[in-house]
Amino acid sequence: MITHRERTDAPDIFKGMIAGVAGGLLASLVMEQFQALWSKAAEEIKREQSSADKRKSAWGKGSTKTPATVNAAEAISEKVIGKKLPKKRKELGRDPRD
Repeated sequence: MITHRERTDAPDIFKGMIAGVAGGLLASLVMEQFQALWSKAAEEIKREQSSADKRKSAWGKGSTKTPATVNAAEAISEKVIGKKLPKKRKELGRDPRD
């Protein structure tokens, strides 16, 4: 005859199966939420890079805006030596990638 002690030491297959299903469902939920957050973050980064690329292209050679480095050099030149910065020197202050 099986005593109470022997029966409690035996593995309970039903409890193990329930625990496995619950763990799998929980893991699935966590992975889904992580993927949603990851996708949202990746989209935001992509949007920021696109915006930065548009701003950067505004500084190209066809742009009428003068880069801040050239403006700063011109202001220093006028204050220190009292002359405007020659066009040749302004070109040196531009980004060579433009």
